[in-house]
Formats: sequence, C-alpha cells, structure tokens
Amino acid sequence: GTYAGPIAFNGKPVIVRGASAASTVINRNGGQQLSVVRFPGGEPPIAALERVTVRGGTTGSPIPNSPTVLVGGGIFAIDSAASVRDCVVEQNAGGFGGGAYFLRCTGEVRDTIVRNNNASSDGGGFQSNQGSQQLTDVVIENNTCNSRGGGMHLVQGNPTLTRVTVRNNYSNNVIGGISWYALGSATATLPMVDCTVTSNGALLTQGGIGVSAPSTGTPTISLQGTNACDNTPRPNITGSWTDLGGNTIC
Repeated sequence: GTYAGPIAFNGKPVIVRGASAASTVINRNGGQQLSVVRFPGGEPPIAALERVTVRGGTTGSPIPNSPTVLVGGGIFAIDSAASVRDCVVEQNAGGFGGGAYFLRCTGEVRDTIVRNNNASSDGGGFQSNQGSQQLTDVVIENNTCNSRGGGMHLVQGNPTLTRVTVRNNYSNNVIGGISWYALGSATATLPMVDCTVTSNGALLTQGGIGVSAPSTGTPTISLQGTNACDNTPRPNITGSWTDLGGNTIC
C-alpha cells in the first residue's frame, strides 16, 4: 500500500521492510520541512530501509546547526550506520541531494534506483558528505541539479562505487554525472569498480565525471572496469584519476 511520510528511525535498531518497491510506497512529507525518511543519528548497522519506494518529498530536512540548508528530499541520514536496500527513490526535491543526502554515514546502499529527483544546488540524485558508504548495484538516472553533480555529488570521505550506473542526468551548471569533491582532505578516496557513466549532460562543462583533487594534486579517484562514454560536454572525465585497468573512456 501507500503510507504517508515523513517517518524517522530515531536511532533504533529496526528494519522497515515493504512487500516490494513496486507495491509499497512511503509518500510525501506531510507539508512539513522534512525528508520523507530520516535517519537522524545513532542507527546501528542492523537498521535498514528495504523494498519500498520513497516518493514526493518537496523540501528536505534542515542540517543541524544550519537550519536554512535543506537536504535530502527523499532520504536524509546523519551519523548513521543504517542501510538502504532494494528501494526506489523518486520524484523528490531538496537543496542538496534531491533524492538522498548522507552526512558522515557508514551504511550501504544496494540494489536501489534513484531517479527523477531534483536539487536546487548540488547532487540531483544523491549526495554523500564525509562518509564511507558502499554503493553496490545502484542506478542513478534522470536526475537534475542547478550546481554540481546532476547524478551524484560526493564530498570527501571514502565512499565506494561498485557496479553503479549513472545515466541520463543533467546539471544546469557543471558536472552532469558524478562530481567528486576531495578538496580540503588529503585522505579522501573514491574507488569506482565496474561502473557505467553515460549519456549525462551539463550546461557549461564536464558532462561526465568531474574530479576536484586535494591541493597536493594526487589523484584520489581510481577506476577499474568502468565505462565513461557519450557524456557532453566532453571530455568524459575532467581532472586526475588512477587507471587500474579494464576501463573504456571515450
């Protein structure tokens, strides 16, 4: 069925599980300035959202200590180890991370589709900030933003992308596909393994992957078995990166 949002896990070791993402929907934010689903902190690794569609968030949640900054139209998590599995996150809007925004989080996102979301600033579909999340078998498609990362905006931390497809996203400014922003951190890394970044676009520059390295200039992003093609404007990758082999960079 369809259930009204918003909901919050409130640090509890629980799993919210639907019958399937096609048949179970958590819908909208009830006119409140909140994300549809929130992990507000302290959730242990057993906590998870599974087999549901998160839809129709219109504002996102205020970041603690920055109440005017609204993030995560669909999902917002902070200092949480909770995971998202077998879900669809669609038709949400926020300032940063239109579909989902994770701050200092460690859980996984697996077998999930993030589509048709919008951010008025960075991260049309997904944003991770200072986290070490593992994204596996995830599709990020048809999202938009007005600043950086139509598909994804990843800031510092040590996230990992494995078999992640980022396609048909658009930025009204720069970086249509994946924005990797490591500035200010000498330890930030982003491994991408068996990923696909294709058919993304940006109004100004960097249609595919945009890399911002630390001041040392050392590459902090590595690609293995990854395809980056058909993004406009070219080149498909802007910035320094490490080639671990098996890549197709058009």
